[in-house]
Amino acid sequence: AQHDPRFESGASIMNFSIRSVMCAPLTSMEEVIGVIYIDNRQTSGVFGNEELDFLTGIASQCAISLERAKLYSDLEESYLASINVLANVLDASDAYTHGHSIRVTEFSMAIAREMGLNDQEVKDIQYGSLLHDIGKVAIKKDVLNKNGRLTDEEYEHIKTHPVKGYEILAPIKFLEKKMDIIKYHHEKYDGTGYPDGLQGQEIPLGARICAVADTYDAMTSTRSYRKALPKAVAMEEINNQVNLINESIS
Repeated sequence: AQHDPRFESGASIMNFSIRSVMCAPLTSMEEVIGVIYIDNRQTSGVFGNEELDFLTGIASQCAISLERAKLYSDLEESYLASINVLANVLDASDAYTHGHSIRVTEFSMAIAREMGLNDQEVKDIQYGSLLHDIGKVAIKKDVLNKNGRLTDEEYEHIKTHPVKGYEILAPIKFLEKKMDIIKYHHEKYDGTGYPDGLQGQEIPLGARICAVADTYDAMTSTRSYRKALPKAVAMEEINNQVNLINESIS
């Protein structure tokens, strides 16, 4: 490289004593999407055609992998857009819960990040939280939108929505790791929740996170049966519940 006129202005060649250089394009469908660069800083030896052929083969495989990754990323974005539409359609059916799914998702993701969960875990929580109430599409509208307190029978009907949501989305393999949030976001730490009465850490972490976010948004939003509580009051109530849980554990 130090004797090649193409590198006369390449300061890095001289400064790093680079002896030999190879580059191979990453090509997908006749479009260059990247490049692999290799240099040799040893005191002897230069790259030849054999090494170039080997690098070209690696570049071809890398290009295929990158293209597949891009397609998967595009597919994920498409799924997320579809899920957002579903969440918005659900929220739009009730003026009192408009924007609820989006807010719960934002709160859940913030909690997950604060807890140090990795990017994939945060993404799973994002999808699950967006769809946590999707089972309400199977709930009778007169019950869902009732202006006032529910009867015991109506409340039991409402309580079916986590399982309904799970059943609706179960065939979608892409959502497999998000289903626990949808099914278990109404479980309670003391075992008095539904649908399965899970206790403590039997409840999947994503569902526990979503439950806190869901509770906070419910308390700070105006509903048909009461006005929104101040944020400080909602936080105090959540902290009180945490203290009760800690006392029961100890």
